Amino acid sequence: RWTVDYKEDLNFAKAIYKYLKIIKCFSMKDVLEVLEKHPSIYDLQSEIVRNEGYIKSINGEIGCE
Repeated sequence: RWTVDYKEDLNFAKAIYKYLKIIKCFSMKDVLEVLEKHPSIYDLQSEIVRNEGYIKSINGEIGCE
């Protein structure tokens, strides 16, 4: 599952689409193949902390007081 929540997510999606735009209908498998061939695309999202609130809660950094 991929979402576009940040500017970096949009850049990630555009980078993938650059390779898939010739295919009328592509699947997640196609996206994963692009990422396998071009792993540097992952770097476009390297600064984003996913599930930040969840991670902080399981680490005891936030919670009910």
